[in-house]
Amino acid sequence: MIGAFAHGAIFFIRYYNPEQNEDNASLFLRFHTFGLYVHNDVMLVFGTPEKQILIEPIFAQCIQSTYDKTSYGFDVLLSSMNGPAFNTGRSIWLPGWLNAVNENSNSLFLTIGP
Repeated sequence: MIGAFAHGAIFFIRYYNPEQNEDNASLFLRFHTFGLYVHNDVMLVFGTPEKQILIEPIFAQCIQSTYDKTSYGFDVLLSSMNGPAFNTGRSIWLPGWLNAVNENSNSLFLTIGP
């Protein structure tokens, strides 16, 4: 049985065309995400929320932290006073843009109303 699976895997890898299987990968991710939501909802309904599968968005946190303050220890892109984006941006972009992004007292949203 294991040999049959190994030969089948070799066959699939040899004749695999990524362009024809883009939809399969998307469907795989969609169904598993939906299954995770259903599982967590069922656990909550049955009164056992401790059995939920909780996923920590590690990659999203890393990406967001490079554009945010140095909360995760990254001092890379826009949050770095010594970075190339800041040094070239002083002559190109608006003055004070880094302070507007990094200070807690400033709001980047437009005020609505009177």
